[in-house]
Order: sequence, then structure tokens, then C-alpha cells
Amino acid sequence: AEYLSFVNDLSKELERRRKKQLIESSEATLKGDHAVVPFTPMVQKTIMKDITVKKGDHSDTSFSAGSLRAARRAAGAVQHAVDCVLVGRNRNAFCVVRPPGHHAGVNGLLAGGESCGFCIFNN
Repeated sequence: AEYLSFVNDLSKELERRRKKQLIESSEATLKGDHAVVPFTPMVQKTIMKDITVKKGDHSDTSFSAGSLRAARRAAGAVQHAVDCVLVGRNRNAFCVVRPPGHHAGVNGLLAGGESCGFCIFNN
């Protein structure tokens, strides 16, 4: 519950920043200038309370105002597909979403690796 609250609050904050930028600047000035934050270090600091935090420029997961919506749609697509198969509406299903563990190495955290961040949801 704490993690979901953290992700939801982060999404709302980035959306507020984006709306504020839209009000303060014209569309032409904003091209490509949306707030994007390194997600992994934020999770380590806020949820895990780690002493060692990954550097933001080494983070393999970014988070922006649209990230939570996209992650929810991906997770929802998988749930919907499974439901359709279970009730017999479809014989099979295929969802084009990132698989669970796509940020990790074969045996978990890679020694000396700069990857292995957190996905927003583990589909």
C-alpha cells in the first residue's frame, strides 16, 4: 500500500508540474521539456530507505506525468486478457507489455551492473 501511494503521489506531483509549465509557457517552448525523474533512486530513498542509492543518471527507469497511466494500462491489458481467456471469450491472448523482471539479470542484481532498477509495476 505504501508503494502504491508513493507512485500515485509522484504521478500527481509530476502532472501538477506539467500543468504549471503549460500555463507559464507556450506549447512551442515546451517541446520535449516535460518533467522526467529517475524512478529507481526515488524508490530506494522513499520506500526502501536505503543508505546506498543509485545515481540518477544510472537509473534505468524514468518516471513522467504519463508513466502511471501507461503502467496501469499495461497491467490492465494483461488482467483483461486473462479474464477473456478464463471466461471462454477467447482461446488465447497476447499482450505486448514488458515481462516481469525485465530490469534484472538472470540471477538478480548483476555484480557491478548499473541496471536492475524498479519497474513501476511488475506485469
